[in-house]
Amino acid sequence: MFVLIAVAIVAVLYTRLSGGGEPASGEGVATGAASRQGPADTPSDRVAEDAQAQEVPSSVRVGSARDQQVATVPDDGFAGLLEGSRPADAQPAGTATGARDAAPAGDAQQPGSPVNGQGADHEEEGGQGTEAATDAAAPPNALTVAGGVVTLTYPAELALATTGQPLPIASTIPPCDDGFDYCFYMPEGAFAGTNFRAAGMSVTLRKGLTSRLSCLLAQPDGYQDLQPGLVVPMRESVGQGVGGSAERDSTAETGGGAPAGPATSRFGGLGEGAAGTYYNGEERRLFVAGACYEFTTRVVESQFGNYPEGAVKEYTAEQRGATLARFDEVLANATVTVGDEVEPVEWPRAGTSDLAPFIRLDEPAAGDLMTSPVRLSGEAVGPWYFEGSFPVSVVAQDGTVLGQGFVSAQAEWMVDGLVPFTGEVEFEAPVGGSRDQASADEQGQAASALPVTLVLARDNPSDLPEHDAALHVMVGVAVGAGE
Repeated sequence: MFVLIAVAIVAVLYTRLSGGGEPASGEGVATGAASRQGPADTPSDRVAEDAQAQEVPSSVRVGSARDQQVATVPDDGFAGLLEGSRPADAQPAGTATGARDAAPAGDAQQPGSPVNGQGADHEEEGGQGTEAATDAAAPPNALTVAGGVVTLTYPAELALATTGQPLPIASTIPPCDDGFDYCFYMPEGAFAGTNFRAAGMSVTLRKGLTSRLSCLLAQPDGYQDLQPGLVVPMRESVGQGVGGSAERDSTAETGGGAPAGPATSRFGGLGEGAAGTYYNGEERRLFVAGACYEFTTRVVESQFGNYPEGAVKEYTAEQRGATLARFDEVLANATVTVGDEVEPVEWPRAGTSDLAPFIRLDEPAAGDLMTSPVRLSGEAVGPWYFEGSFPVSVVAQDGTVLGQGFVSAQAEWMVDGLVPFTGEVEFEAPVGGSRDQASADEQGQAASALPVTLVLARDNPSDLPEHDAALHVMVGVAVGAGE
């Protein structure tokens, strides 16, 4: 019996050793060259294994440890635009600085929302939310604008897009118009549950505005007759009318020569509406080192009254102010580098309007009562003239032109300093009426006077709108005067 069992075992072993138990096709260990390479040893697999072993992320993570958000942007021209703002660990081209720079749509961290599990106990109200305690420690980001002259520091709550990048914001009016070089904007979802739609600040190099005068005074697109506030450093050596230097200040008009320092302007009260959506904002310009930079800020809202009652909360004036403050902070911290000098940028105060660095009217003064012909005197910079003169108009409240004429330079006008002018302009006094009289009453003038505006326009033989500029001075006219 035992002999039979032993024979059977030997037979089974013999069968297996002789190949009767060969594995199915594809199983087991391959022979020849394939056995030396290994079945999984392909280039792509080796890369994947190396990446896993070293824990290298596919996108560079930037920002603080609290705020580790992937920020990847396309490579199209982005390299070099963020000079000086990269961390020491050498980010590759195509990666924006800052935790929220150019974050993909739907992936941007919103103000007041939990970050990496922190701040979850901070409840949002009306979409604004309360910043998590750790948000206060979020370091700001730095952007050196192409050209290397202007540097902006911006809070981590703002996202950044560059030329050609789409803005992941669903709004009839976008946070920045097409054509921007950079756009700082509130990420999608900010102030959720309110009638807030978007907010942003575009940064654009205005290549057509090559002179200081045109850069600072050219009207914002779609507007006319706006007078900005100005901050214009003036060099003592610039010609000041009679007895002044006849040498043109090439820094002021052509952008060359010794720098006179950065000059700025500020247009307030901008706004527009479309399809139940509207925006409020302002536009600032900076002229430095022969280049003109434009900064346009806007907050976009939809009409709160268009929503069913209780559908959304109203985006409040306080929230609007807090939103605008984020962009104001960017500009307040702006610096310019000219040569070896780094200077802060000084901006005009909000609501100011003063063209005195370029033109001023001494006679008549604002609010004076005048009769026809009116004698004018004052000073204007040389580029305000063409062939030694510039036009003046007398305009009624309803836009009717009552009279036109010219004033003439009283000294060499081919300078950039202030040159005195004089002249007379005849006009037809407006006939008093209920609407005009009401306007006069609103201006606090006597019942026998009506308000008109003296418009001292820059002579612009090119007719290019970017060279338009004008000083508007409100005066009074006696009813029936000059008839």
